[in-house]
Amino acid sequence: MENMLFVVTEMRMGGREQVVARISDGLLKSGINSDIFSVWQTPSFFKTKSTVYYSTTEHDTGETSTQVTSADKTVIKKTITPVIKVAVNNKLLGKIIKSTTTYAFLQRRRIQQLLELISQNGYSTIVLTDLTNCFAHAIRQKFPNIKIIGWTHMQADAFFKVQYPEFRTELLKNMRHLDKIITLTNQQAQDYNHVTNIPTTAIANPVPNVSNDKYTTHHNHMQLVVVARIDIHHKGLDYLVEVLEKFNSKYPYDWQLDFVGSGDAEEFNKIIAKHNLSNKINLRGALSGDELEAAYNSADLFLMTSRYEGLPLTIGEAFAHGVPVISFDLDGVKEFSGESSGAKLISQYDTTSFANELHKLLTNPDTRLKMSESALQQSKNFSINNIVEKWKQAIV
Repeated sequence: MENMLFVVTEMRMGGREQVVARISDGLLKSGINSDIFSVWQTPSFFKTKSTVYYSTTEHDTGETSTQVTSADKTVIKKTITPVIKVAVNNKLLGKIIKSTTTYAFLQRRRIQQLLELISQNGYSTIVLTDLTNCFAHAIRQKFPNIKIIGWTHMQADAFFKVQYPEFRTELLKNMRHLDKIITLTNQQAQDYNHVTNIPTTAIANPVPNVSNDKYTTHHNHMQLVVVARIDIHHKGLDYLVEVLEKFNSKYPYDWQLDFVGSGDAEEFNKIIAKHNLSNKINLRGALSGDELEAAYNSADLFLMTSRYEGLPLTIGEAFAHGVPVISFDLDGVKEFSGESSGAKLISQYDTTSFANELHKLLTNPDTRLKMSESALQQSKNFSINNIVEKWKQAIV
């Protein structure tokens, strides 16, 4: 039986982490043993039937123990080594540390735990996500015959130049030791293959089960929704507020936007207040379960103003709930929407056109209804069963 391990930085609330949990569970259900190793000790936000292992550290010395413990057997406490603690608390010093050392060196004790876990459990396939691709060389040295797959969740340019510029050289060196790279779209597969010369395969993220709720448009109050981490630059939240200000000044309807997501909201609140939208944008924090379902089901439109994305899971979630989408023209959004009419794409980063399109859609319920039906139909192509089958083919 195939025995595999996903390696992540942490299992916080996030699209990438949710997908790791869902795919690992899907593989487990299909007969493949699939575990998860988390570099950080943040308890998993998402429920998973897979065994989640966390690295362990001693509080006083910063030394890492050799024990690797399962989430259901120990009380998890997030601890970090002194050097990383300093880096977190001092951004300038953090940049200096990152520019003068490697991520693998900073995580050397946790890599040792990972190697011990691989040896103990006899994994045949290791899937490294995003920055943990920096562990590939250490794994290859210890286990020359093991299959190592790198799994990336954004465009190559954004991955190397925006998200992890200080580790670009290290990532490229380590990715030479991969057997394969899995990306989220065909365009991303071509881009990573061009940069790394490693075989690539595109496998989209799964979406939730198709909603049974009928999309309705029979109310005067217009409800908008955004589901995203509070990250001003990455998620384009400055663009979002600009769009809404232009929309509100030109088309003063009765509308409200629910922003669902966690993060430091101080700067975001300042931007919102500066544009006089504090009474229009409701920061609801992280939601899950029935509360998240209700946020999607009550929405007339889902908005995305990100500067870059891999294959945004929230677009799939919106589609699965029959919520029409309006977004900047991103590769990942096009991958989800395909030939369907479930999403309207706006040239990056044209906030005026975005605001005008928002007006058109909110004043045309028939168009929204057709978009909803198309989105629901399209979401069936990304069912967990279909995606797991593609993963099984990729790891053979």
